[in-house]
Amino acid sequence: MIEKNKLVPDIEITDLSGEKFRLWDFRQKTHLLVLFGAGAAEAKAKLDEKKKIMDWLGLRIIAGGAPPAEFPAGAAAIDKFGRLIATYPLTDDLGDIVEKDLIYYEAKHC
Repeated sequence: MIEKNKLVPDIEITDLSGEKFRLWDFRQKTHLLVLFGAGAAEAKAKLDEKKKIMDWLGLRIIAGGAPPAEFPAGAAAIDKFGRLIATYPLTDDLGDIVEKDLIYYEAKHC
């Protein structure tokens, strides 16, 4: 299981449209929010409503299917250095929680 503030494994993820990504393809480029499990598509659609804020935070959102063994179902925020920031359940207020956490994260790391 992945641990907070530790490097995540470089696994391949297939998003809901069939496009494949490796987590480390985004290192040194952008933060990631990876969504897994039932409700991932709905959560991504809700997060897309906050696209302007998520882009400002440098956050790329990828919705996948079933989570790999290393990841829990829900959402995982990964920083641009490949470390796990936090995991979240897929709730209606996910966008607000992630926005707050990333603002605090950036404030601590600037």
